[in-house]
Amino acid sequence: MTDTTLILIHLPKTGGASVRNVAQRNYHRSERLLVPGGSARDEREWMRKVPQRRRAAARLISGHQRYGLGTMLVQPWEYSVIIRHPAERIRSLFRWLSDNPRPKTDPLIAGGFEAFALGDSIADLDNGQTRMLATMRQVAGDELMGRPVNDVDFALASDRLGFMPVVGVADDLAGYIARLAYRYGWTDLDLPHIHRAHHQLERDDDLMNEITERNPFDLALYEKAVSRG
Repeated sequence: MTDTTLILIHLPKTGGASVRNVAQRNYHRSERLLVPGGSARDEREWMRKVPQRRRAAARLISGHQRYGLGTMLVQPWEYSVIIRHPAERIRSLFRWLSDNPRPKTDPLIAGGFEAFALGDSIADLDNGQTRMLATMRQVAGDELMGRPVNDVDFALASDRLGFMPVVGVADDLAGYIARLAYRYGWTDLDLPHIHRAHHQLERDDDLMNEITERNPFDLALYEKAVSRG
């Protein structure tokens, strides 16, 4: 067991909300920090405003943040993350957006799943997990695509994944929780299912294969996470 501060990077639609629920129940409120969503700059600005004493007391930092906030801590820290198969993650994202209509996102899904998944309306559709682990800068409040992911970005994301002592895959959240519990001494391991999508979407294997081909870096990260067991 370690007392090292755990930074849980929550990549969207990987099961991170359910895991965060478990994690938060195993730490006192004074030991937890929840990073609000936003750009990488927003995240760092938010952390700068957290009093130093509060940061130093944190044993769990979670939220939709990118890699990098650990450098703003004085205590030892380590990251952990869940990776999901890219086609399954994008399919889940579409279903979640369909379940949660909003003026800002409704136009993105109006053309159906294929148009959404094969389009370029948001950066998350282009190797989004690699983007977040590589802390790629994006434009216009993270909404526009920005530049494509390249081999250098992937190498950085892959190296960062390799340094994490515990890595999970969305296919086996229970196993991931068990490994986190062993390392960090958790005792409350009941795993809820949060943000489960209800929108029905017929599965198209040819389309899923095409989405996978368009996200080779995320697929490679997923395969690396699976190999970690």
